[in-house]
Amino acid sequence: MAADKGAGSAEAVERVLPVLLVPVPAEATGRLGSRAQLHREQEVLGSLTAAGSLHVLPLAPGGRGGGGCLLEGPFRQFVWEDSQNSGTPTDKPRLLALSENNALLICEFNLKDGRCDATISYSYTEETLRKLIEDQIISISLLSLRILSFHSNTSLLFINEYIILHIIFPERDAEIRVLSCFTLSLPAQAVDRIIDTQLCRGILFVLSHLGWIYIFDTVDGRHVAHVDLALPQEDMYNEQQQEPAKSSSFTSLKVSQDLDVIVIVSSSNTAIALNLNLYFRQYPGHLLCERTLEDIPIEGPKGIDEDDPVNSDYNMKLTKFSFQVDRSWKAQLSSLNETIKNSKLEGTCCAPWFQDILHLEPPVSGNHSTSVPNWAFTPQDVMCSQYSFPQKGPAKTSDSGRSWKRIHISEQEEPLELTCMSVTGFTALFTWAVERTGCTIVLWDLETQSMQCFSLGKKCIPVDSGGDQQLCLVLTGENVLYQVEIHAE
Repeated sequence: MAADKGAGSAEAVERVLPVLLVPVPAEATGRLGSRAQLHREQEVLGSLTAAGSLHVLPLAPGGRGGGGCLLEGPFRQFVWEDSQNSGTPTDKPRLLALSENNALLICEFNLKDGRCDATISYSYTEETLRKLIEDQIISISLLSLRILSFHSNTSLLFINEYIILHIIFPERDAEIRVLSCFTLSLPAQAVDRIIDTQLCRGILFVLSHLGWIYIFDTVDGRHVAHVDLALPQEDMYNEQQQEPAKSSSFTSLKVSQDLDVIVIVSSSNTAIALNLNLYFRQYPGHLLCERTLEDIPIEGPKGIDEDDPVNSDYNMKLTKFSFQVDRSWKAQLSSLNETIKNSKLEGTCCAPWFQDILHLEPPVSGNHSTSVPNWAFTPQDVMCSQYSFPQKGPAKTSDSGRSWKRIHISEQEEPLELTCMSVTGFTALFTWAVERTGCTIVLWDLETQSMQCFSLGKKCIPVDSGGDQQLCLVLTGENVLYQVEIHAE
């Protein structure tokens, strides 16, 4: 295992604290796949097996004695419903599952009194989805389908790697309806060559086999930015003589909830982190949604006198700056305009690259009951663990002005599965699995470039907890759910 000096795995082990969260039945964990996903608001997790079966396991007190629910499938993907503020009963979580034949199923689980009863409330075939698209755009063959989100009875779908379909599922006997449907302005050579996608705060990030990341607003399909992954790598090669990663080797991407940092994983056991704020300052032409003050209509609301303080307040809001509300707004705006024109690049470094995206959603909060569960810690032979990492302040964006950082996770030649579980402005959390040694947790500090590693051994199942908290939940080989804390120095 390769790491920077001072970040040896032996030191990391001493700083790791496994914390027992909840015991899990051995017969239940035996049916789970290699990874699991925790519901963000409710005490239940789901996992797809290699054969495509979907296993749902309740974790609340009184619900751990059974083996959960098993749906045969085969399924390719599932997404828990984001039910916060949606009125969904807390004991009836729902998920949206995608079958191998491109059918969508909404499954509801009754977790009352320790039970886990599954009900398929709705099912939509590939033909139904194809007709919905035909009614909106043109006749197509449904070649590929990904679920981007499932929130409050609506879902965002990515179809044929260039179509966004936003649908709302029916209440009672109503029919499924289309809220919006549009095509993304991807280059022709990028279509059918999409490696990975992530929807974050209403913004879709699309990683292409060509070595580009295309960024879209999913409300109207607007192409807001793109990233050429070859550019910062060339800079790093010139500075450090490190061989750049080939675009064909990229396997996945992960975006931080604050939209500051994006991590790209390659098949060569390498991960690279890109600070988007620094990148777009270096390549401003790649930010397509940027507005200037000249683009903003400085006009008062109708029926309001030009010298009225209400008019001043209205126009100051358009500029996204805060001023004292008085009768001199034109003079203030003129002074501000001159200041901006005469300022250097460093003077605007605090403005985030996404400030002009109109439909940006708030970040997902990880402060729900299942992120740091309050389940009773029961000492039994069968358990489950959570691994959490110390939180720091905001990332330092002025670090030598370099947007690109790279780390090599392992020198082992045997095949391994490297996955970025979460990323913040200052750290990235990975799991990587090798058949011979099992699963390892890796915490990469983006500021110091140090790496901490903790080996979990074989038969461990990483659990994705979602949200903005950098937690590492793991089902261990002893059938225990743990939280692991790795304390940075």
